[in-house]
Amino acid sequence: MNCKKANTNYIDAIEKTLSHDEQKAFEQHITSCQTCSKSFQKVKEVYQSINAEVEEYAPNPFLAQKIWDRLSSKQNAESTIIPFTRRAVVSLAAAGIALGIVIGTLFNTSSSSTVSPNDEQWTQLAEDYFPSDMFSPYEELKHND
Repeated sequence: MNCKKANTNYIDAIEKTLSHDEQKAFEQHITSCQTCSKSFQKVKEVYQSINAEVEEYAPNPFLAQKIWDRLSSKQNAESTIIPFTRRAVVSLAAAGIALGIVIGTLFNTSSSSTVSPNDEQWTQLAEDYFPSDMFSPYEELKHND
């Protein structure tokens, strides 16, 4: 076993989850390699201290209920604020729409007093932009029919 493979097997070796052959190869490498041996001892010490601390503290059986109660009280407090905010937003939007309609009708009536083009002016504009003496592909179709 090489150093890289040994380094990846530190935790498995501590927990004894390696196969019999892998455990033997790991132990042989640790005894022959001074660097891996020191690293393994440090990892083993840290692992054992973490396990000691985990076993020292017992879970609080009432913690889940405390968290649930706090979340429920916050949701109840927020649920009274949200409807008021929604009503305010809806009221402001309705007032804005009504104001827009009023202003739009005022501008529409003031602009309708201006002179609108009559039929002759429209015909002239149509002739300027679409002269009848230009070639039209539709005229060719009419002659061939």
